[in-house]
Amino acid sequence: QARHEYPAVDSFDLSDYLGFSESQRSACRHTRYNKTVFLRIFPDLFVPAFREAESYWANTFFRAYHNAYPSPTLIAKWNQYARGNLSLVEIDGKRHLVTSEESIACDEWEERLLRAVGPEMRGRLQRAQAVLGQVVAALEDQQVESFLGYHAAENERRVQSVRRDLQVSIEDLFSSFDDCCDPELLSRLSTCPTLTMEAVFEVE
Repeated sequence: QARHEYPAVDSFDLSDYLGFSESQRSACRHTRYNKTVFLRIFPDLFVPAFREAESYWANTFFRAYHNAYPSPTLIAKWNQYARGNLSLVEIDGKRHLVTSEESIACDEWEERLLRAVGPEMRGRLQRAQAVLGQVVAALEDQQVESFLGYHAAENERRVQSVRRDLQVSIEDLFSSFDDCCDPELLSRLSTCPTLTMEAVFEVE
């Protein structure tokens, strides 16, 4: 449970104050505007099934999906903001992502995505959803006040929407939506249960 006697100093180690271990520090975020402090904690990161799904998404699925279905808009933005040299070209009638170091065959990645990576991602996401859903249901059923009072499921879903961390305008995003997004996956993410909690404190 978040403590209400939040310190009035401008700079301190919040993770230490809340008693988080080194491995738990990434689960806490806070911002302060004048006398108002916004605190958000991500207990999902403590759930092994969620960590497994998140790790697979970041290390395997993300690369496979964008290699299989590259978006010209995102490629252009990547080259602009990251100073990359990525290009989408056609070689012998097939799409390739080309850099100065390598040529990536998109069709091969699509086969890998549909045959192995996609089903594995779906399975991990379903397992994480099941565990998180059970925990949320148990906390709500037991009327745990600290959870019910600070639960931030809807806010968390908005923060984790498709617009997050993409260096593209919303117009660019919608114009290339079919290429860079999976509607079924987005539908699943928009309803995924979460243990995220947030609170707002006033300090002196």
